[in-house]
Order: sequence, then C-alpha cells, then structure tokens
Amino acid sequence: KAGVTPITKARQMGFEEIAGMMEKKAGRTEPFSLPRMVPNAGLSQVQKKASCFVIPILLAQGDPLGRPSGVQANDKGAARKELDRMFGIRNARELKDEMEALKDFEPRHREDAGDLQLDILRQLAVEIYKNAVRKIHASCDPEGVGETAWTQSHIIFLAGLGIRAGFLTPEEGAVLSANASKELTRSFSSWPRFLKSFVLGARFHQGWEAGRYEHICQRILNAGLQWP
Repeated sequence: KAGVTPITKARQMGFEEIAGMMEKKAGRTEPFSLPRMVPNAGLSQVQKKASCFVIPILLAQGDPLGRPSGVQANDKGAARKELDRMFGIRNARELKDEMEALKDFEPRHREDAGDLQLDILRQLAVEIYKNAVRKIHASCDPEGVGETAWTQSHIIFLAGLGIRAGFLTPEEGAVLSANASKELTRSFSSWPRFLKSFVLGARFHQGWEAGRYEHICQRILNAGLQWP
C-alpha cells in the first residue's frame, strides 16, 4: 500500500544480498532512494537533530524513518514489548541502568579484567589478553573513531521507547535525547564520520547483524542526506 516493494524493503533493512537475489530472479534492477524523513513539526531543533541520529536503527528495525516496528506514539504495550524483544528491558529500572551503561561506556580497549589481585602467572595471561585486545581494536579502528555514534544514538532510541513504554517521563526522555544529540553534534560534523563510528559499534555489539548495518549506512551515505 505504501508502494514499497520487497526489494526496496530488503535494501532498507540492510539485507543487500537478499535484494540482489530478488533482482536477479526478477531479471531487473530496482532504483533505490531513502524515504524522505519529515520530523514532527512540534519538535524543537535539538529534538529534530536527535531524530536524525537514529535513522540507521529505525531502518534496521524495518520502519523506514518512522516509529520502530510499528510502535504507535501512545501504544505503551507495544513499546514495552519492543524494549523486551530488542534489549531484554522489562521495567523502568532496567531501562535506566542500560542507558547509564551506554553513557559510561568506554570503548577504547575493553579491558574487563581490571586491577584484580592475581598471581604472577595470571597477571602475565591478563597482559597477553590486553595486548591482543589493543591490537584487534587498532586493526578495526585505526583512526581512533570510537563507538560514540553507536552508543549515543541508542540512548536516543531507548529514550523514545522508554517514554512510550511509560518507563520515562517525557521530560526525562527529552533531557537524555538532547544530551546524546549534543554529544553527537560535538563529536561529528558529517555523515561519513558518524556512520563510520556507528558501523564500528555495530561490529562490536551486533555480531552477525553488523553486515546489515554496514549496508544501511552505505545507503545513507549514497543518499546524500544533509548533515543535521
């Protein structure tokens, strides 16, 4: 009804290989362009900017620049179901804990071992582990991009779902979104830099789905969107 074919839908969600197979079967290629994003007219400038940063997440969830997975603005039950399905979040406390973890996340090396009191053999093993992690991280992130785009855009996304689920007040959600948006505006000045950081986060956090996000981000780049 919306005029979106299965090929376009697959491509929007990052399933490039599936889109290619359908084109091959159909014997034709299909032109692609991102749907036009029209932010709510009632949003502030900061909120409009914040809404742009969640475009990759919304596309991956199958909603072309709209609400995630068909969650209506006032559908509390659907929002709670979405939080549980995507993040295992079932109440306001778990939502706030997740958002605090995202805000405090330090992506530089992930040295989870910390400063534990270990015997010399274990200390040597930990040093080997840390050096390996540093080398792996450097190979993935040679320019020191970090994962700010991934973490902060997910805070914005969670804030929106949290408000709809009734786990956050609109005021709490607005503050969280605004702060994350300001951090992204401060950290990035173009879609290429933002999306490079977003893809890096997808590689570390999304496992097999990282490839989908890479395709989505490439589509966003190709669309020539104006930077917020």
